[in-house]
Amino acid sequence: MAVHIRLKRMGRRKRPFYRVVVMDSKTRRDGAPIERLGWFDPLVQDNSIKINEERTIHWLKLGAKPTDTVHGLMKTVGIAMKWHLIRAGKSENEIDIAMKEWHDSKSLKADEIVKAKMLKAEAEKKVLEEAEAKKAEELKLAEEAEKATEEVVETEETPAEDNSEDTK
Repeated sequence: MAVHIRLKRMGRRKRPFYRVVVMDSKTRRDGAPIERLGWFDPLVQDNSIKINEERTIHWLKLGAKPTDTVHGLMKTVGIAMKWHLIRAGKSENEIDIAMKEWHDSKSLKADEIVKAKMLKAEAEKKVLEEAEAKKAEELKLAEEAEKATEEVVETEETPAEDNSEDTK
């Protein structure tokens, strides 16, 4: 019996939600699982993933094969890294140190992404403010030009009226 760690689709139409489960390879996708290991929600902005690390490692030790998608999720969570270190024969202390470094580097990357998003938002805000200022200045110039043309028209009409009064 070949055992796979794979996704089981849940949720409704156009709103998928997946469970990470251990199943016999011959069982249909939505069939009864041997064990539930976690879940994956692709519709959440950060792709929420929750996988029980201890049970997943247990099943990997027993020979369960993760599908490509589940393996990618395991990489995201860090289980694939831990499994790699276990298979390499590292001690518990070495694994803990390596996983701490991995989590620290991942959090640094996340912080860099957040900073980049903040800088981008500030730049977009600045561009919008500059565009609004430019638009306001153009509007002001247009109003001034309109006033100037009104004054010119009024000054041209005023002498004509004065001439008519002088002739009387």
